[in-house]
Amino acid sequence: MTVQFVVAVEEEVLLAVRARVAREVELEQQWWQQRRVELGVQGLHGSRRREALAELRRDRRRRREAGECLPTQRHLLTFFTRRTLAEQGWARAYDPVPAGERGMPGRPLGRSPLSDLSIGVGLTERLYVELPSEVGEQVRRAAYWESAEAVRELLAWADRYGRGPAAEGAEGFAAELRQAMGLGPSAEALRRREELRRRVLTTGDILRRAAQAAGGDLSREILR
Repeated sequence: MTVQFVVAVEEEVLLAVRARVAREVELEQQWWQQRRVELGVQGLHGSRRREALAELRRDRRRRREAGECLPTQRHLLTFFTRRTLAEQGWARAYDPVPAGERGMPGRPLGRSPLSDLSIGVGLTERLYVELPSEVGEQVRRAAYWESAEAVRELLAWADRYGRGPAAEGAEGFAAELRQAMGLGPSAEALRRREELRRRVLTTGDILRRAAQAAGGDLSREILR
């Protein structure tokens, strides 16, 4: 069983993932031909040929599972998602996501990651990620529980100050007047909200990290 995600990514990341898959396909094909020669498949017949081909397929499966060769987008992103979870400390055991929370937006009361980019290129492309069910579930649980405290505080902040334009604050005399009248958040409260927003982790954040790692140096080459 697998689960699917659609992740907003930068164009160079999408291109780098595709290029990495193409390179992995070529490397696996080279390995396959070399291994066929080593096993002498060409000169075998009957049951001996069948056994040699079965061994070849077992070797290929082992190499894919070990990350030695990742010739499809599913293999590539599964491997790097697992590695990202482990490296970031998100591979630990989490409780299941509460049933009523599974379909909630990934970044509640926070700004879209589109406005948080530190580079000039936007998240204009969509990357389709297919993962084994257990890996996809770990991604969901990590995103939910790593963000849970910040989300609770953001909800409390919204209960106090609201969610519309009045909660965004103002500048100069207008800001001072609103704060003196108790009508809006203070500068300190606004800073706290930004801190909380930055602590919210989404499934997209995790999978973008994995995609960036999968593209690796190819992504930097595409930027040049």
